[in-house]
Amino acid sequence: MLNQSGIYQIRNTVNGKVYVGSAVLLKRRWSCHRHELRKGGHHSKHLQLAWRKHGKENFVFEPLITCAKSMLLWYEQQFMDQMKPEYNMSPTAGNCLGVPCSPEKRAKLSEAHKGKVLAPEHRAKVAAVLAIARNTPEFRARSRAQAFMMGKLPQTREAARKRMTGRNVLPETRAKLSAARKGKPMHVNLSEDLTERRLAAIREYNHTRPITPELLRNMSEGQKKRAGIEEFEYNGESKSVLAWAEQYNLDRHVLRKRLNAAWAMERALFTVVNKKPRKS
Repeated sequence: MLNQSGIYQIRNTVNGKVYVGSAVLLKRRWSCHRHELRKGGHHSKHLQLAWRKHGKENFVFEPLITCAKSMLLWYEQQFMDQMKPEYNMSPTAGNCLGVPCSPEKRAKLSEAHKGKVLAPEHRAKVAAVLAIARNTPEFRARSRAQAFMMGKLPQTREAARKRMTGRNVLPETRAKLSAARKGKPMHVNLSEDLTERRLAAIREYNHTRPITPELLRNMSEGQKKRAGIEEFEYNGESKSVLAWAEQYNLDRHVLRKRLNAAWAMERALFTVVNKKPRKS
């Protein structure tokens, strides 16, 4: 029986705890386990500690079933699910899922993988798996919650500010961004909830950064001199955002955000902006 492939257990006769595994050749696998345990380098630290504590004479190797090589992992998983072996580090047969990794081991793995380039086929497979995993409602909800909490932390905002301070964008990068945005529509259909949240953010921004008459006058003169400025029609007239804002006594930034959110011109001009008191 030991010269066949199958599932086995290493049982501690003192406390009855076991280790479950599979092997192409049971006899050879038991020899490998004993060698690793004697050297003190067994991959299961639980089994290694128990071996040192109770001694090798209190451990027995017992075949559970013989099977074809192609069925080893399937049978191993069945035995692991039913027996719940105490000495197995991973609850999954054939891989290391669920095994805790020490900081030292993480550092070694990181160093070993630096500079490695994945083949295009491998990249495609990884991208397909990640696309499926990220398309679940649970993943999206968890990501939104994490992003919200990270954005609220003062140290996160400070770190982001330091990263962006003094950052110079290369001309090549600017050209790539410009080329990527060309031809894309400026107006998109947004939900009312998202539109309202954007307007709330605009109102809050205008309270924290008030637009003074001097600033508005300087921006207005610069916009009036600009050639090819975009115009919007209403009641048979075609004017720029600045002109409509001055005519109806609106903040041009608010009007521009409304039009970018695909609001109708009448709604954008006559919807009252809720004034909120500034935070002291």
